[in-house]
Amino acid sequence: MKRDISDLDAYAFVPEPGGARVITAALAGGKAAVLVFGASGLENIVHPEMPAGCRLTSLAWSVDRKFLYADALCPSAEKSHRQIEFAEIPLQGGPVRMTPVAQLIASGSENEYDSFLRVSLSPDGRMLATSTGSLPGKALRNNADRGLYLVDLTDPNRKVTRAGIPKIPE
Repeated sequence: MKRDISDLDAYAFVPEPGGARVITAALAGGKAAVLVFGASGLENIVHPEMPAGCRLTSLAWSVDRKFLYADALCPSAEKSHRQIEFAEIPLQGGPVRMTPVAQLIASGSENEYDSFLRVSLSPDGRMLATSTGSLPGKALRNNADRGLYLVDLTDPNRKVTRAGIPKIPE
């Protein structure tokens, strides 16, 4: 069976906490995918039900291992921009919950910002974090979007809080 896997994120293999599986982001058939590897090799390809044109940039396991969390770069209403979003991906399939974070100015290659965005889950599984602080130059639509973003996973509305980057005196 042809799997048509491309753009494998070789830098973001994420082991299952206390388990035997490993996940990574990729494109399969031109769409965002999560590859699940076990002791015997590739066990599953999860095709998240998310907006067309979105790329997963990093992944984290939920505490109960039923969901995967990801930073996603998605098309924006403005063609020269991409939306950074948190994606909550059910491991068994189904619709993905998307939470907008900030906008990037798209320039250059499709995956130019992938290595700058890394999602992290708090040890208690209640908060999700990513940072736009390490994005290069004028990658953000607005420099005020530079910061640490936290999503409260206990809030049904997924409240997003931004902690700004401190100003450095010149």
